[in-house]
Amino acid sequence: MTWNFNAEEGKANMNGFPLIPVGDHRVRISKVDDKDKNGNTLMSKTGKEMISITLDVSGHPGKLFNYLVFDDTSNEARQRTNGNLMKIFDSFSITPGDMNYQNWIGKVGACKVKHEIYNGETKASVAYFKLKKDQVDLPPWQEKTALGSQQPASTYNFEADDIQF
Repeated sequence: MTWNFNAEEGKANMNGFPLIPVGDHRVRISKVDDKDKNGNTLMSKTGKEMISITLDVSGHPGKLFNYLVFDDTSNEARQRTNGNLMKIFDSFSITPGDMNYQNWIGKVGACKVKHEIYNGETKASVAYFKLKKDQVDLPPWQEKTALGSQQPASTYNFEADDIQF
């Protein structure tokens, strides 16, 4: 095979998905992890248990990642953790107190996206989850393909030869 390499096309695609814009977005929980790849409980840098929430973003091919640390070192810390859980429960219409994370997957809520610098690069992150009452003006959930086209991902048919490893 002869490949016609184009450096400019390559540079344009090196950063992966386009940066999710700052603002309010509908998001869907696609994954919740409380274990690392070795099966150990996820721990924060300060040694507290935590969960990792992976979010699909309506109309965008990229994902957001949110980490919830379970801090019980003081009454204030417990209240903050429970408040953060209540915001997630409200935003995604999850039954308050439901800590079976598998029940969270597929739930749609909303968040405010912010940009921050991480390791010298601008990254999109969750500023906070929006309460259900504050989501009414957001457009309904919209699927996107990996390349960001308007077609739902379910309309694509892949052949075995199309998948590269």
